[in-house]
Amino acid sequence: MQVDGSYYHAPREYIGKKLDVFVYERVVQIYDSVTLLVTHERATKKGERLTRNEFYPEHASEYVRRTRKQCRYLAALVGPRCAEVVETLLSERPLDRLRSVHGILRLQEKYGAARLESACGRAIHYDDPSYPRIKRILASGLDQIELESEKQQGKLEFYEHCRKTDEFFPEVVLEAGRDQRC
Repeated sequence: MQVDGSYYHAPREYIGKKLDVFVYERVVQIYDSVTLLVTHERATKKGERLTRNEFYPEHASEYVRRTRKQCRYLAALVGPRCAEVVETLLSERPLDRLRSVHGILRLQEKYGAARLESACGRAIHYDDPSYPRIKRILASGLDQIELESEKQQGKLEFYEHCRKTDEFFPEVVLEAGRDQRC
């Protein structure tokens, strides 16, 4: 319910009903006829939203209760890559990205922590740490396929097979008078 440019939460069953609002110096009270439904502290600035967790349905209240700090903690329990994804999302426009973070953390219920961690690593590798990307990686099973960069770990370094230039162009090196390496 909007009052003086701020928003106050009322119970869901009163959606669409006409309610009475009494605005006092420090509180706002919402009534259905003569029945007091809820009392809120008065908003200090326009656009402020004052909510009550008990008015949310059970499945939606999870999003309200889970703070950014708690999301960071839960992501760290999954692993460092998941924590990095969550930190990236929450570092820019945290209120807009909080829902995405909740979605990412819920993917653990379906796919498990190990697969979620792997999918987050792949999303980071391709520089797209977003909920839709991570969900697609898990749904298609790409998290179970090793990345090229991981395959090359333990293999020979790129420059290990480098040879002196005089092996290829002896006349050029002799003219320059110095030994050159690639």
